[in-house]
Amino acid sequence: MVKLKAERLKGAGFVFALLAATLLFPAGALAQAKKPITRDGLVKAVRINGLSTAELVQQVQSRGVSFQMTPDAEAELRAAGARPEVIEAARASYRPGVVAASGGGRRGGRQPTPPPSRRGPDYDELTDQATAAYDMRDASRATQLLQQAIQLSPQQPRAYQLLGFTQLYLQNNLDEAERNMRKAIELGGSASFRVFHDHANGTFNQTCSGTLFVTRTNVTYKADDGRDTFEAQDGLIKEIKTNKVSGGAFGMLLGGKNLGAFHLKVKFGGDSRNYNFAPLTNKKAESELIITLVKAYGGVQGE
Repeated sequence: MVKLKAERLKGAGFVFALLAATLLFPAGALAQAKKPITRDGLVKAVRINGLSTAELVQQVQSRGVSFQMTPDAEAELRAAGARPEVIEAARASYRPGVVAASGGGRRGGRQPTPPPSRRGPDYDELTDQATAAYDMRDASRATQLLQQAIQLSPQQPRAYQLLGFTQLYLQNNLDEAERNMRKAIELGGSASFRVFHDHANGTFNQTCSGTLFVTRTNVTYKADDGRDTFEAQDGLIKEIKTNKVSGGAFGMLLGGKNLGAFHLKVKFGGDSRNYNFAPLTNKKAESELIITLVKAYGGVQGE
């Protein structure tokens, strides 16, 4: 009987301690807090243009940023091509770090609690470091870091997306790039392609460069300077094909340019419009991969 009572008291003490911890430290505080995005990290993420505006905004809102949106910071982000949505999200998501007291003295009778020890970089830190490696054109390190991130959290799409991007543009490995791009899309992310957007009715005499993003529900485009954008839901895309004349092989015979170009025919109400794009690499195989992914994940239904 005495032993049973002691065990009950011990159990009650554990429950009380757990309840106190829950009240004093909510679930979000008990879990390791996400590391805010640094100013340099956000600038590099914007500059390589491997994540869409919506994905960048989601990351900023989820993790916060470690810097205040001063005029200088805003100017640097705009120069890198940040859209207004990214800048406003960063402005609203500043998370100042905890500054430890110096000198070893007490303030209010309590000492600051040192941060918990960490075993290694988390998913966000690995993808941040990979973004910096890509910015430096270090394909080997970017790939290594992204593979570590995938092992750490295989159900998150961002590392697959950046890995496919790296394999396509720094390693020229189309097959592996497609495999990881498909995985990113299936997990709710996107596949990213560096393209020219035509502004001159198919002649490609006036263009801007940017990134085309393919998801399960839409196709979007973001120019490097952040000005020109495009978005079409899958249900509005009526055709996607490589071009024969505008930026295509036959067009070159007529004095034009063979850019491996392709077009999207989008229908808005009773009107339809063609949007012409060409890979920055001028490789038709890359256009064919874009077309394959758009058709595979809901685009051009019924074709």
